[in-house]
Amino acid sequence: MHEIKELKSKIITSKNSPDSLKLGARVKYLEIIGFNAVREIISEIFKAGARKDSGILVPLTEQSSDLKKAFDGFDDWNEEATLLIQDAINVGHPIFVADAFSTKAFINLRGLISQIAFMQFQGLSLDQSAIQNYALLILDWCGKAQKIYKQANMVEGEVRIQLIMAQAFEVKGQIEAARNLAQGVLGKAKLLGYKRHIETANEVISGKTLFSKHIQNVDERLRQKQCNEYDPSALETEEDVQSFANFMIETYKIPEDRRKNVVTQVLCMRDENREKIQWCRHIKIHEDLTHTYSPITFYAEDPNRRVFCSKFGYRGDKLSPDWIDIIKKFKEVYCSNCLDREPGNVTAVQES
Repeated sequence: MHEIKELKSKIITSKNSPDSLKLGARVKYLEIIGFNAVREIISEIFKAGARKDSGILVPLTEQSSDLKKAFDGFDDWNEEATLLIQDAINVGHPIFVADAFSTKAFINLRGLISQIAFMQFQGLSLDQSAIQNYALLILDWCGKAQKIYKQANMVEGEVRIQLIMAQAFEVKGQIEAARNLAQGVLGKAKLLGYKRHIETANEVISGKTLFSKHIQNVDERLRQKQCNEYDPSALETEEDVQSFANFMIETYKIPEDRRKNVVTQVLCMRDENREKIQWCRHIKIHEDLTHTYSPITFYAEDPNRRVFCSKFGYRGDKLSPDWIDIIKKFKEVYCSNCLDREPGNVTAVQES
């Protein structure tokens, strides 16, 4: 990101760079920082949700500061988008006006979709009139860009903006209009050979857009939340584990020097889940949670753990941070002759 910003600065400050190159660099930079701005907001919102669900206290001033910083970043982005549009108008470059409107519409649409998904996940009431008005504003920007692309006979621009409009219609609940519009531009997208446009059109037609995926993801997360389920077994690689540890460290403001203990917790969660799937869904690990009561002690040490059976109430005698050892000993004592063992993967097959 720093390198891209430097390159953009060099181009727009150079006396030898034509206006078209300067505007083009600003449009591309606007797109990149727009994605980052949306990502930061959603990241902070979901961190807040995770803190709420866990009950782990993080100073409110820190939470508010992080969220405000993310929203300020998006406001700055919107101001830059507006300024770019005006500058493109002033120097008489309508195509860059259209590109700026297109980028502004696309980024704001992604932000709106993500916020809707988050509010549904948190069980917050949606202001439908606000959503409709926001979507109409996005469609207005699209309309302005579409008019310019059409006058300039820029087929790619027309296809791109119409697909953004189709997704905005979907957010508004006008599913049939969204699919008809996507179906109408699919042929043009194929003629252009633009893979991304073809994929987007098919996603709208088949109901598999970003918006649809967000809502499906929310439904699945709500189901897991209601069933008290979480599946960390997908953390296969070291990169997966470290990425999840990063999320925990950032979410709960854990000092970096405690990363080792956070990673240990992530591995324990993963292995516990795998035991439930492969061995028995009733096996559980109880952790000493006293370290979570204060930021001073939070993951300062690797906590003690104990294994127990949720079906029969058996509790392992051994208390230790080493979950691998205590699981092994628990299975030797309580599980070796158990006739009621229910591997989660087998149960799932039987239920389906």
